[in-house]
Amino acid sequence: IGNDCQTIVNAKHQIVAKYGTSEWTEAYLNKWDALRTLTKEANAELVIVGLPIMKNARFDKRILETSALVQQWANMHNISMISIREFTLNENGLYTQYLSHDGRNHKIRLKDGVHLSYAGSKIISRNVFNILDTEYKWSSNSNSTPKP
Repeated sequence: IGNDCQTIVNAKHQIVAKYGTSEWTEAYLNKWDALRTLTKEANAELVIVGLPIMKNARFDKRILETSALVQQWANMHNISMISIREFTLNENGLYTQYLSHDGRNHKIRLKDGVHLSYAGSKIISRNVFNILDTEYKWSSNSNSTPKP
């Protein structure tokens, strides 16, 4: 979703739809429909993992708007979307570079304020796997298999 909050161009670098327009929304959701079709053809289940909070408020607003659109689309198609935003907030619900985890302070973000650090990825991954284990009864620590 993070790289999706921009104008859509075709292979010839021609503008298909500008971000924020109804044409963009239609073209963007068509891409999600295509992904849904591919997963069905592969007999796989699509689970969408959201994004963390962003340092830049303007970019974070785009992320929130686009994530809400994807969540609405996912709900219409009975597709799970796992939010990770809340795992990247400080105690005041704001952006932070560091989180306390397992009794230690960890740098969870890179300097760009967008990407997770290695430690941040590990912390978030544990949370995602816990949610997947609850929803699908599987995890990286069990011998069970995900439902088809």
